[in-house]
Amino acid sequence: MTMGDIDCNLNCCLVSQVKLSEEAQNQMRKLLKQKETNHLRLKRAKMNRSMFDVIKKLGSGAFGEVSLVRKRVIDPEEHGGNQLYAMKTLRKVCMFL
Repeated sequence: MTMGDIDCNLNCCLVSQVKLSEEAQNQMRKLLKQKETNHLRLKRAKMNRSMFDVIKKLGSGAFGEVSLVRKRVIDPEEHGGNQLYAMKTLRKVCMFL
């Protein structure tokens, strides 16, 4: 059994516990499936510097630097837009010498 099967079974159990019409249950399943698909797509997405706004450089070292950043929000429903992150950027040239 895969994680998708487990999620589908869990969603089906939750939908069936709520007293909804068959059509409403089907719409709910469709909505949950779409949300799961979007979540998995975002989870697989590769991140790069262009996805963040640099607020301040926190420090630098022998192999790179650390900056305070905020993720750019394109989708208003996306989580993490107002949170601050520390981004470590490594210089590959220094790592392999």
